[in-house]
Amino acid sequence: MKKIYDVKVLRNVSIAKDTYQMDLEANNIPLEEFRPGQFIHIQIGAGEKHMLRRPISIFSVDPEKKTLSIIYKDLGEGTHIMSKVKSGEYLNFLGPLGNGFPLKQHGRTVTAYLSFSRPMLSFVNVYDYIHYAE
Repeated sequence: MKKIYDVKVLRNVSIAKDTYQMDLEANNIPLEEFRPGQFIHIQIGAGEKHMLRRPISIFSVDPEKKTLSIIYKDLGEGTHIMSKVKSGEYLNFLGPLGNGFPLKQHGRTVTAYLSFSRPMLSFVNVYDYIHYAE
């Protein structure tokens, strides 16, 4: 079920040119509701200038550490503002959104449909989903 959350930023680091990984504290978030291939809508600021949320794919969910991670590229004004967010600051997001990937479990074998495009980072979450479901 989608819901609005205020979360603490644990880490926001550059991992490649104009590419960042942001780890969010998820203590009060039911991470079992997050499925591979879903995304969150992050609120950038207040007021009319940045009133549209930014849709960002979920990179990884770790129920043991109670964290949710995203990877994003600094492509425009909104994601540039996100790249300046410091550890300890808070963000607001709406999620989980989207239907996620169709996964069929047969014993220990999982069938996933892959496409080779930019959103491949979302497939790390497929591993997390399977690993923590066991």
